[in-house]
Amino acid sequence: MAVAAATRSLRRAERLTELEGLWEASNSDFVVADIETTGLDATVCEILEIAALLVNPAGVVLREFNVLVRAREEIPPFIVELTGISQILIDEHGVSEETAVLEFASFIGRMPIFFHNATFDTAFLAPALARHGLVFNNKVFDTLATARAAWPDLRSYKLATLAKIIDNAAVPTHRALADASATLSVLLAARELAGFGASSIEPGVMRDDLSLIANQGQLDNERV
Repeated sequence: MAVAAATRSLRRAERLTELEGLWEASNSDFVVADIETTGLDATVCEILEIAALLVNPAGVVLREFNVLVRAREEIPPFIVELTGISQILIDEHGVSEETAVLEFASFIGRMPIFFHNATFDTAFLAPALARHGLVFNNKVFDTLATARAAWPDLRSYKLATLAKIIDNAAVPTHRALADASATLSVLLAARELAGFGASSIEPGVMRDDLSLIANQGQLDNERV
């Protein structure tokens, strides 16, 4: 048992060390972002909400960005139920895709940007930016990879699962700002485990119930 635990700890340390470039990206101001969409297929679905956090190296949020986006098609009922973003909310408070992505681009500048399951977010954001004459060429990092390295025994790497094993983690709600905050919690907790955390950071740490969650079910979809 002790040998197995030591082996797991060594494996985790090695995987976290391999992500050194990711940790270095958080040594200066960086952005953590999330989107909500009308579905999973970026070729036919649309962005409903964009949120981003400007974070300093100590893990302190300096500024927030959050915008609802008017979709061309009516929001599917299951998305309304999942996110709480209704057609009425979008009609009253949403802005055009052009306005949303231009404001997002202005917010993120050239800073490195972190997503949870980055391929999903960038599959929507890059084409949306391109439609309005912008190139999405920020350096992108994925906290899904950091979570798998930090907690290799988990069966699920959903934000909701990770929030349960990180003390004081922000709770994801399938709204972009809350999920961006949860993504930041994952990043800071994993960075501290890797030994790259700033001394002023007080990220969450693994709870004792990690082993219980690690034994639950099969690996499921990280996005929804």
